[in-house]
Amino acid sequence: MYHTRLARVALGGVVVSSGLWLACATIPEFLVAGAADAVTPGDGQPPGDGGSVADGKAALDATTNACANASPPDRYALFVTAEADIPGTFAAGKPNAGDEADRLCQERGAKINPCTPWKAVIATAISTDPDGGKKSNELSRIAAVPGGGWYQVQPDGGTGALLLGSPLSDNSRNRGISAAPILNERGEPSSSPVWVGNSAAEESCYLWTVASAIGYCGVPDQPGIAWLVAEEGVPRDCSLSAALYCAQQPR
Repeated sequence: MYHTRLARVALGGVVVSSGLWLACATIPEFLVAGAADAVTPGDGQPPGDGGSVADGKAALDATTNACANASPPDRYALFVTAEADIPGTFAAGKPNAGDEADRLCQERGAKINPCTPWKAVIATAISTDPDGGKKSNELSRIAAVPGGGWYQVQPDGGTGALLLGSPLSDNSRNRGISAAPILNERGEPSSSPVWVGNSAAEESCYLWTVASAIGYCGVPDQPGIAWLVAEEGVPRDCSLSAALYCAQQPR
């Protein structure tokens, strides 16, 4: 586990104090972009408070180096977001639904381990088989991990029971979780509906862009296949919000 002290610098609207310690600290890419220029004279930072561009760049260099030297996790985690505040149209106006879903997971997963990528377990593309059948990519977009698969998140930041074996594919939709519930990033149980989608665009909020459609949801607090499979999931109006499943990935 690596720790580094960060200079006071505004990152994506969040001020990180020099008194804050972050485990295996790095700044996710969605915060890094433009972060060094986020604090400039006249932006409300008092003089002498570490709010210079140079300080910002130094902090980013230090945290990037910390993660470059960090060991990969022994176990990889799968969690449901604590806040079910993701609208069914989260990708509206965005270039790519998958990138936007992953950004939302990265924001939350960084609280567990900011040195690894986090990807959303959600349908972001639909393809047609040679026999005319359709399939969605919520599982195939998740890369295989070492250590046997994905585990529960614990309140102390560690991992608990094995949830799901690795690797996954689009043919794994009938694979149930081996322990329930899937916990949130704080290691707490959740019963919120979770956006997953289906092999029909109209059952995936038209890839998370149309409020008048429906989106299929999984349920994180039941054993077996209900966590994912639409037939045992919950259809939900896309004008509403739900949670996301987020899977830790290798660097």
